[in-house]
Amino acid sequence: MDWMRKIRVSLLQFIQDLRLCYNFFKNNILPSSTIDNYSRFVKAPDVYLNTAQMLTKYGYVTSSHVVETDDGYLLTIFRVIGSKKSPAKYGKPVVMLQHGLLMSSDDWVVPGHHRKLAYELVDEGYEVWLSNSRGNTYGRTNKYIPPDNKHFWDFTFHEMGFYDLPAVIDHILLVTGKDKLYYIGHSQGANIFFTMMSEKPQYNEKIQVMFAYAPTINNYDLKSPLIRVVAYFTNFIYKCCQCFRINEILGANQSMTKFLKSISLARTPIQILSRNILFLIFGYSGTYIDQTIIPVIVNHTPAGCSIKQLAHYGQLVQCRKFQMFDYKEKNVNYYGQLSPPEYNITKTSVPIVIFYSSNDSLTADFTGLLMFLKQIPNLIGFYNIPDQLFNHVDFLYASHAYELIYKSTIEIMNNLNREIFINDMVESQD
Repeated sequence: MDWMRKIRVSLLQFIQDLRLCYNFFKNNILPSSTIDNYSRFVKAPDVYLNTAQMLTKYGYVTSSHVVETDDGYLLTIFRVIGSKKSPAKYGKPVVMLQHGLLMSSDDWVVPGHHRKLAYELVDEGYEVWLSNSRGNTYGRTNKYIPPDNKHFWDFTFHEMGFYDLPAVIDHILLVTGKDKLYYIGHSQGANIFFTMMSEKPQYNEKIQVMFAYAPTINNYDLKSPLIRVVAYFTNFIYKCCQCFRINEILGANQSMTKFLKSISLARTPIQILSRNILFLIFGYSGTYIDQTIIPVIVNHTPAGCSIKQLAHYGQLVQCRKFQMFDYKEKNVNYYGQLSPPEYNITKTSVPIVIFYSSNDSLTADFTGLLMFLKQIPNLIGFYNIPDQLFNHVDFLYASHAYELIYKSTIEIMNNLNREIFINDMVESQD
């Protein structure tokens, strides 16, 4: 029977994924597992500084803004308008940086002033806005619902793309007086962008170019065996959490988060285990992150998300489609049909540039990536990171991320700005 065949295929795939987990750990993780490899830390002064404080410390002119979404969430975002190399002035081209899952605006500035993207963009003459999504450290307020209410956490990346991102973009353009901005999204930052374009395609008119760093939208044949195994139990885990009234996970002030942070920095064998679990998730990398800033990273990330958010990602891995949240037997009530609607990526008409790493375990293999690329109408650039050990978080933290990613990003924007300037000059002469 057909249902028996489906169960057999699923069981065989599950067994195969378990084998991949074991082989990955044995071949890539164990050979480098020593306490000394993970214990070269120093006391970092930036551990307890927030986004604005870190920017100010390194000489950047910044201000905080609170954006209200249509459904009442209050999001704190940060504007960076100048530095010693590029003094603040009106009229600079505008760039928006959007963080990924379990992250915040801190992650764009947490490593300090060493060729990191937010600092480099400002020094290059851009006005930079660091956004935050609901549920993280800077998005834990709603005008109508307190964060200890389960309804506060009833969201996934869909609401971020439908409510948060449009509200932030409109606020930035209103404050700066610009018609368009550059958008750079890491990981989930790409997902919510394509969600917004699918549901509100009018926002194509407000984006100059979109840069996708390590997009996780294409969950076909996800490379991380650990995530693939966990995805089989997504619905079960989500229902269990609902039964125990667990709505949030890994918030900055949660006891679990504090415990995980403490063991990840402790000089014990547990440290090795915790770091290797991260390698299984993100992809193995041994030397690209400056060991002295790891205490700073760990004390700012994770920044929290909803359980439903993680459940949505698990569903995408299972169904192999970029679609809305699956409410199972209640889909008819929510969508008027038995299955969740798919997001229409083809509605994204803005120029897209993608940076991809073959060692990034949270993205698809190249075959799955091609299926995603074929849906993009205006792909103007695709960069496969040449470094074979470059992983998902290296897009933010690697010491050589500037040479591999940020420099090309800035060059593309600079070239486009020259074309815009020349075109404006020609039109004014006509």
